[in-house]
Parts: sequence; structure tokens; C-alpha cells
Amino acid sequence: MKKAFGGVGGFALIIGVLLIALPFVYVPKTVSETYQVPKSEVGLQGWTGFAAFASFKNAAKGTELDANESLNIQVNATASKSIDFSVNAVNDTTGDILATYLFYPDVSTLNVDWIVPLTSEYHFVFNSNSLFT
Repeated sequence: MKKAFGGVGGFALIIGVLLIALPFVYVPKTVSETYQVPKSEVGLQGWTGFAAFASFKNAAKGTELDANESLNIQVNATASKSIDFSVNAVNDTTGDILATYLFYPDVSTLNVDWIVPLTSEYHFVFNSNSLFT
């Protein structure tokens, strides 16, 4: 009987010591915080005013892009006058299309994020069946 009380008393003593010592033990923790990083707005070289009020049926604008660049592509056409929009990798000396990476038929608005797959010359192509698009 004395051994049972001794065992219970010893167990209670160990629990008491742990409860007293626990607040003084440092336990590392991880905290997650969410940050919103605004997108940067950098116009491609020579694109100033290109699409402001253009009237064209077929237009392409080219630029050299590096692999893994992140682009946010936004296209806005006149309401109810949709266009075909595509992004093509081209041979910078001959102008031949090597690959079409993006193609959106009949869009009036477009907002898409895109990672450039390889360093190359790219053409951003706008095709329309309507004048004043």
C-alpha cells in the first residue's frame, strides 16, 4: 500500500516539476505571413503608344525576351470587335515562325500571366477582321 502511495506521489512530483519548468523551455515555432507584392509595370522597348488607338487589320510587334522572364499580357480591343492574338517565337534574321506559344482567337479583353520558355525573338501578333479595332 505504501508503495502505491509512493508511486502515485512520485508520479505527481514529476508532473509538478514538468509543469513548473515547461514555461521556461524555448520551443521554436514557425509563423506564416502573407504579403501582397505589386506587379511591376515595364513597357517593352519601342512599345510606347503602339496600341493606344491603333487602326489595323494585322499588326505584329517584336522584341527579344529572355528565358524565364515573367510577363503579364493584357489585350483590350474595341467592344464587340474581337481580335485574334498570338505570341510567336521567330527567327530574328529570317522572321520565320519557330513556334506559337500563345493563341487566343476572338478576344476583346485578355489578361494572362506567362513565363517565357526560351530566349528568342518574339512577335506579339494582332489580327482583326474589322477596321478600327
